[in-house]
Amino acid sequence: MTTVLAYSTSTPLLTTTGRPAGLEHWPRHTSATVDDIVVSGVSMLRLVELCGTPCVHTATAEATGESGPERSIDISVVVVRVTNVRGRGAERVVEVDGRLDGCDACWVELRMIGRTSTAPAIAVGLSTPSEPGTGNQVSLPEDIAAGDLIAAPCGHVSALRDIRRG
Repeated sequence: MTTVLAYSTSTPLLTTTGRPAGLEHWPRHTSATVDDIVVSGVSMLRLVELCGTPCVHTATAEATGESGPERSIDISVVVVRVTNVRGRGAERVVEVDGRLDGCDACWVELRMIGRTSTAPAIAVGLSTPSEPGTGNQVSLPEDIAAGDLIAAPCGHVSALRDIRRG
């Protein structure tokens, strides 16, 4: 629930508390650097450079049934850009350039990428083009600003047309 700040080969995603993040929500072979998420060898920052935002990367994840063995499924990672931050404290709302409500985003696993932050995580409302207002409550760094990038693992495959504005 906080910004990715460190990478270790033994625990690929670490939070500011030093505890491993919930990798079960991210695709297989996901790792992190101090300012990026890398999924199956693809840098999400490089993907943004090539495609702009919002953008989607699809990869394989492990799914376990209640009593069944693990099986492979495809899921997506969506990257959106913060377009505006308004309000203060509990009234803070972060607006992004993509619709995350239709991609089954794992809200507790949102990660800011593109820069590091040592600011504490705070609860903010996430406003998307299709869900204006305060939207979902998510945890992001207190210093989140317009232009920042947010990566979100999604529970199923999402097409770019599903997350574009409009």
